[in-house]
Amino acid sequence: MEAVHSNCEKGSTTGKAIQGDGSSLNGRPEHAGTDDKVQVLASMRKAVEERGCSVKGVDDATLLRFLRARSMAVDKAAKMFIQHQNWRASFMPLGYVPDEEIHNELESKKIFLQGTSKQGWPIVVGIARNHHAGSRDLDELKRFVAHVLDKILASAPPGVERMLVIIDLQQISLKNIDVRGAIAGFSLLQILFVEHQQTNEMLLQDIELPHIPKIYGGQEELVLLQDVKLTNWPRSVQ
Repeated sequence: MEAVHSNCEKGSTTGKAIQGDGSSLNGRPEHAGTDDKVQVLASMRKAVEERGCSVKGVDDATLLRFLRARSMAVDKAAKMFIQHQNWRASFMPLGYVPDEEIHNELESKKIFLQGTSKQGWPIVVGIARNHHAGSRDLDELKRFVAHVLDKILASAPPGVERMLVIIDLQQISLKNIDVRGAIAGFSLLQILFVEHQQTNEMLLQDIELPHIPKIYGGQEELVLLQDVKLTNWPRSVQ
């Protein structure tokens, strides 16, 4: 997602409501023709601008995420986009969360970024036993989650908006159990639990062997999120 400075007027209700025609898109932009996408994106940009928020520097893929989240209803998607931009402006005024603001979370060494799957999705590995619920700061954890998601999106090939997440639950104990964090995390994922002996077999369905971490029977070393260098990261506000 583009890291742009929010020029949105909080609480602004100027401009008429514009409802997207979801019928022509069947609620799914990947099934839409080029003309349909152009039309609905133009309506989305207009709806956002009429509410006092700039879309300068925001690409079509970003706007389509919000449209999909609101079943291609332009008015609802525009409101959601504005709320998100205002949140980003207050939560991460630099346009990203710098490493120094999440030092403790990074030092726990629990998130790894491992290239891409057969579908081109970024591969993320989370080691649950390295998360210590009792000592974590909730505000720092929230910043860490935002940092992780932003960096994963930045690592994805153009047009890719999904990720493959491996959550390693081996050797977890009570100190690793974080109910609030688990509820928030699992609600975003389609979870498939796999026995340790079946891990390699299952991963091979979506990941080429050279990209599977060695600890799961593959050939690649785990790479810490903070050690991954991207040419388009971090993204500062414009």
